[in-house]
Amino acid sequence: MSNPMQVDVALVRSGVVHKPPDYSVHNTLTESGREWQSNQQFIAMLDAYRPSGGLARAQEVATMWRLRASSLVHTLAGYIVKRQVVSLQWQGKIWLPLFQFNTVDMSLQAALADVLAELVVALDDWEIANWFALPNPWLADASPADMLACAAPEVLNAARAERYVALG
Repeated sequence: MSNPMQVDVALVRSGVVHKPPDYSVHNTLTESGREWQSNQQFIAMLDAYRPSGGLARAQEVATMWRLRASSLVHTLAGYIVKRQVVSLQWQGKIWLPLFQFNTVDMSLQAALADVLAELVVALDDWEIANWFALPNPWLADASPADMLACAAPEVLNAARAERYVALG
């Protein structure tokens, strides 16, 4: 009875009716598992960004922007849409790592544009956010977020290497 069709025929002949597996339950569990995994990844991201200023919801960054920046808040929205800042979406909200902003006037870190230009062609938003947060061998195992302000050329070289590896 190694043939699955023989098993089905045997069940029908015996008069026993078995309900087929409820795959919707399986899909629910899978969806629940994906949500759990996403939550765990986000918590890890929160921890990883803590040393470089943390993560904030876009709404909070927009409030800081209004209070400190010389440009209008729609500029921030444009940066997000055009992928000119590091951002990620989690549970329907957009989050931004704060390392990329000057805390005095909310201007972008000078080298950010060049680094992102290398990464956006090869990585999605979560991958970019992870790349900035995690230790990088090209940066002596420091994170690009921690090194961008003080070692921009090295971070740019690390981004180029990441793009090369990602695109093959």
